[in-house]
Amino acid sequence: MFDNLSESIVQEALKWLDTPWRHQGRTKRGIDCAGLIIRVGNDLGLIDYDVSHYPRDTRRDTFINHFKMNMIQKSILEKQAGDVLLFRAGIYACHCGILHFQKTQPYLIHAYVNYKKVVNEHLTKELCSRVTHCFRFPGVA
Repeated sequence: MFDNLSESIVQEALKWLDTPWRHQGRTKRGIDCAGLIIRVGNDLGLIDYDVSHYPRDTRRDTFINHFKMNMIQKSILEKQAGDVLLFRAGIYACHCGILHFQKTQPYLIHAYVNYKKVVNEHLTKELCSRVTHCFRFPGVA
């Protein structure tokens, strides 16, 4: 086991690296960004829900509401390893990933359609500028 729950979240997410991207996927054969969060949370026993039948291009607050109902919202300024960050594309939040740090540098583990797989990507200033919300899994200090 790992030293703390935040580290366990990161390690669980890293197990999904290179898994192919697939809209609404929930298996090693294919997963999307929301599926990655759901599987990590389910596999660690932190959450027990799933969501399905959502469009690839979210509108309004439907994507955000899923997180608000099932996770703990916190300030973006207080983000920590193991937190879930939501990102906008255009006006609405429609993407998410798990934050962690490598040698003090922020990274994001996320299933990204542009890369067609789960990646561990440096959280650049451009990507940071698109962060809209920060959530913590229930039970994580």
